Amino acid sequence: MASVDAKAPAFVKFLRKVKRFYEGKRVWLFVDNGQTHTSAKAKRYVESHEGIELRFLPPYSPDLNPKEQWWKFLRRKFLANKCFETPHQPTTAISGYTRLTQPQTVQSVCLLEPLRQLA
Repeated sequence: MASVDAKAPAFVKFLRKVKRFYEGKRVWLFVDNGQTHTSAKAKRYVESHEGIELRFLPPYSPDLNPKEQWWKFLRRKFLANKCFETPHQPTTAISGYTRLTQPQTVQSVCLLEPLRQLA
């Protein structure tokens, strides 16, 4: 029996938004093998909605996961050789930067070529 994941409903909500935004188009989402992505709720949603498909990254392959590349970039930019007075300060700095970041910057950091080869 699959384990229950508390974040699965939020992921299904995200899938609904993606489905509405790309209505009538075929969508592949590349995700890791986390419980949220492999939950029964996510599987049921994907199976009952044509046009949306989850593609799973190979296990233990952070080099293929753009999210990991983005976190590595943020850690280097905001956390390396820095001292913070409170635990809240790095979170605020990273959150503010991420909100203001242009898509081109994210694309330059998150190399998508390895994902294109998986498709």
